[in-house]
Amino acid sequence: MSILSAELAYSKALNEVPTSNMNLLHELAYSFLQKQQRKHYKDEVDAFLKSLKLSSRTKTMLRRKLLQPVTVDGNDYSNFMEAIVERLKQSTKTTSGRIAEWCVQRELKKKGLREDEHFTIRKDKTDIIVYHPDMKRDKNRHRIEVKNVKMRERAIRALFYRADSLVGFFDEEGEFGADRVKEINEYCRKNNGYAYISPLIYNFLKKNKQLTRSTRFKLNTEIGKDMANFCKTGKL
Repeated sequence: MSILSAELAYSKALNEVPTSNMNLLHELAYSFLQKQQRKHYKDEVDAFLKSLKLSSRTKTMLRRKLLQPVTVDGNDYSNFMEAIVERLKQSTKTTSGRIAEWCVQRELKKKGLREDEHFTIRKDKTDIIVYHPDMKRDKNRHRIEVKNVKMRERAIRALFYRADSLVGFFDEEGEFGADRVKEINEYCRKNNGYAYISPLIYNFLKKNKQLTRSTRFKLNTEIGKDMANFCKTGKL
């Protein structure tokens, strides 16, 4: 079970900015998730300190205790802090991924698309599948891979094997060098899809003159409009 709650972070963000665009929603939800992280660290350390009988040799004892090997949930770690960090890192990855997916799903619903009628989630090893004109008639379908803030090689593999379009909230300009942009563009053109990217990356590519009429990159805020059009026409 995740030690962080994607549902809590997403709900708090949505309640605070119900009319926001998807990027602001994602940013705020991610901020709430980081607050959960900080609270988790504090709670873990507080609980640990309560288990100790402090004495004049407190510092020595704390250091020895914090750095000795531990086993948590059947997994061995070199020290106490590593256990906390590793578990938190894995939980953050899963939880933040869910937030990204919910932000994209909200954009589809805002354009009138309904889950299990116009689109499905996590089916056939794909994050989202959009249907034309709907699931029952299913004349055509478009597969979408959702990524959070890091591109990495997994996103490229997803485009190659199980997705037509890619949508994410990428925050590292360095991941979008000329070769990477060319590779993504080729995959998206072949699959008749697009790479829907954050305003940060879009403006970065535009500044570097990497966006042309034939480039298959769009702002991620266009995903809802495009998928609604796909449901009507069967193409982008």
